Amino acid sequence: MRFMMRVNGLIAATAWFGSLTCSGEIALSVGHEGKEAVQTFESIEAAIEGARQLPVSAARKITLSGGYYYLTEPLVLDERDSNLTIEAEVAGEAALVGGLRIENWRSEGEFWVADLSETMPRDFRMLLVNGRYAPWARFPAEGLLQHETKFAPGWRSTVAGGWSRAPTEEELTTLRYRPEDLDPWLNPDNAEIRVYHNWDETLVGVKEIDRESHTITFKNPAGHPPGGFGIQDYVVFNVREGMTEPGQWYLDRSNGRVVYWPKAGETMATTKIIAPVMETVLRIEGKEESKASNITLRGLKIMAANTPLKKGGFGAKHFDGAVSVNHSFACIFEDLEITGVAGFGMRIIGDEMIIRNCHVHQIGAGGINLYSADAVVEENLINHVGLTYPSAIALAVGSTDPHDIDWEIGKNRTGVTIRHNEIHETPYTGMAFGGAGHVIEYNLIYRTMRELRDGSGMYITFCENLVLRNNVVRDSYEGHKTYAYYLDELTHNALIENNISMGQLSPLQAHISSNNLFRNNFFITDGYMPITLPRCEDMRFEKNVFMSNGDISITNPEGMSLLRRNIFFSKTGNITGTTLDRYRRVKTQPFVPPADNSLEDPGIRVEPNGRITFEEDSLAGRMGIRPVDGSRAGRSNSQ
Repeated sequence: MRFMMRVNGLIAATAWFGSLTCSGEIALSVGHEGKEAVQTFESIEAAIEGARQLPVSAARKITLSGGYYYLTEPLVLDERDSNLTIEAEVAGEAALVGGLRIENWRSEGEFWVADLSETMPRDFRMLLVNGRYAPWARFPAEGLLQHETKFAPGWRSTVAGGWSRAPTEEELTTLRYRPEDLDPWLNPDNAEIRVYHNWDETLVGVKEIDRESHTITFKNPAGHPPGGFGIQDYVVFNVREGMTEPGQWYLDRSNGRVVYWPKAGETMATTKIIAPVMETVLRIEGKEESKASNITLRGLKIMAANTPLKKGGFGAKHFDGAVSVNHSFACIFEDLEITGVAGFGMRIIGDEMIIRNCHVHQIGAGGINLYSADAVVEENLINHVGLTYPSAIALAVGSTDPHDIDWEIGKNRTGVTIRHNEIHETPYTGMAFGGAGHVIEYNLIYRTMRELRDGSGMYITFCENLVLRNNVVRDSYEGHKTYAYYLDELTHNALIENNISMGQLSPLQAHISSNNLFRNNFFITDGYMPITLPRCEDMRFEKNVFMSNGDISITNPEGMSLLRRNIFFSKTGNITGTTLDRYRRVKTQPFVPPADNSLEDPGIRVEPNGRITFEEDSLAGRMGIRPVDGSRAGRSNSQ
């Protein structure tokens, strides 16, 4: 039905419609040369094309009313769309969906099955069920399988080139399994295997199985050879044998259908099940010589995006985002909800970007991956990421490869300002930073490192001229090699000030780092507190509190070039320092800091809201240490 309405003396046409491709109203508002007009369109693509017919200098805005807008290909904006705003009429009620609804379900015992149509892809790794990221069939249901593949060469560090000997193609594509684990039921057409490495994993397909030698050959090479780092963990996905509880699904490629086990109360008539058909839902792609600039996305919900079968790399950085941006400048992403996508929520390359008040959750890989200078990331909530790729990082800023970094950023321009964000429920690292000149302040990170090892709440690598202040990292899983703050290879000239760590296995790890200043931080643990500084130089500590109910051990205290007015307090009274020869332990002995430091009780209180306060006449106060209000960390609008 189409009708006309008069708005402010202008004629506006409004259309109502509902179909597989779009539901809702799409209005293009234009303000140009003191005039304003409203025109409506029957698709977002048509509205974008209509906006392109108007001068770029016009204040053009496309408004979407509530509803699901199913896309058959990504929306692509470019330099012609500079100064365009696309927003929801009511924030969160207009959803751009990069998938198709699967219908024609039928019962097959306790499962529902649906044949895939000709237009539906046969290769996807996530399924949305009533907006929920449905768990993929997993074998075993809990825990890990152990393969028998070994890889002897050692890892030398990233900056030293990685493996002491490069793995061969065969070593990257084969795995020897125990026959009692998988034979004879493993279906190579369906099965995909997550091979765990150390700080990451690779999801591989099965090319073939040699059941006599118990060897699986992968369709795609792993990021590291199975058995590297001495790790032999793996699990199998997308097999019927992994369907162990309601809510799970798998893609039965052998028979061209999807299989879903409904939860209690779900009915075929009312359950909305969507499979992704694209890797990116909305793309902003300018040109190197003509960037797409000043584009604003506001109030939209973005759902359903796929990932290809390939290695994700460290932090799953090789996967694209449901929102993908390149060759762009000064764009704004505000009040977005991104949910139910297999890759990153957002992957953005371009300077002077603003990402504000977005909620990124139920994500297969990471939340936000940003390569930028002079950008702001603030007031965002990122949670429940890494559902398919557990090495994914909730918020990754800059490169973790030293060869990709523009070290002049931070000298001639600023890096990225990251403030008042909240991150929780991640299988690996909460935030990671590379590059230069970043300011990271007032962020709250908790319950990270739920699955992998050798990561942290905040991870910094190949980074210089960094300011890290007034952040709180707390309550992470006490697993192997889990840290609150981790300054890794080539991190230097950093100021780490007024931060809090509590409820962590270890508050601090630094590695091949130099010339960093730690000032007025509070590192508090309930038990044993390891502080490790291998191959570090000129690490300066001033007015910090290290407080533990258990022992405190400091590895490579020789890396501490300055210790002034710090408090190291262990309730057991056992504080040791271990000298290293590179990574080899040479000698452990009692740790005795310079005389202006203390081993006594600091006299502090940690309040439930995260504030650090001082007892009357506390030692910390007498030593010039300042209280820190941890309740100010996190999103301002949630406090």
